[in-house]
Amino acid sequence: GPDAALDARQKEWEVSLSRGHQVEWTPARVDKATSSGGTTLAIGQDGAVQAGGTNPPKDVYTMEFPVDAAVKSIRLEVLQPEGAVKRIGRAENGNFVVSEVTAEWLPAQGEARALQFNAATADYSQALFPVTAAIDGSLDDAHGWGGDGHVLAGTRDAVFALAEPLPEGGAGRLRVQIHQVSSFASHALARFRLHTSSNIERQAIALGNWWQVPGIKIGKVANPRLHDFGPDKGFD
Repeated sequence: GPDAALDARQKEWEVSLSRGHQVEWTPARVDKATSSGGTTLAIGQDGAVQAGGTNPPKDVYTMEFPVDAAVKSIRLEVLQPEGAVKRIGRAENGNFVVSEVTAEWLPAQGEARALQFNAATADYSQALFPVTAAIDGSLDDAHGWGGDGHVLAGTRDAVFALAEPLPEGGAGRLRVQIHQVSSFASHALARFRLHTSSNIERQAIALGNWWQVPGIKIGKVANPRLHDFGPDKGFD
């Protein structure tokens, strides 16, 4: 039957794990945001970037901001635009598709260096549009991270882990590009915010109260949090 003492110890153990995986996020101090397609990108006081004006079929957002820590990961927080009830993307149906996320390190001295991501996870991914497709090195217009903005309201979160952290104490800037070149025209982000973290480990990317270990194939599962894989079962 139920064992109250055992249940209490189980709860303590779960809480201790949660404490050990807390991630500290620093909002990016974006001071430059441009669009390849002529979209107006306005930087708010809260660090959020809101798109407005023209909505081209394809677009690339480029953001730059200073960093002063050994950044290990970048978080993309997809927000609802101000005044919107459901829409989280700029498409007519409210959806978005992020084809690829790329980043460059711009040191105070020396040449810019392209950065590589080796893992990605999200709190939600549209079926057949997993977040890992946003770091596969391809600008194929048939793939990318989709958020089901035309179906589900609310925000979305994605975390991209760097293969190698930025230099400790190195002064410089980060340039992050969000490529939105899907065959689904004008599926760009409407409002978003970037964050960085220097204490997240590549072996375990944390978002909220759940964790996914990079390298485990989840196949076509749209939302790992809501899927019961069972003990020692595959993810295909």
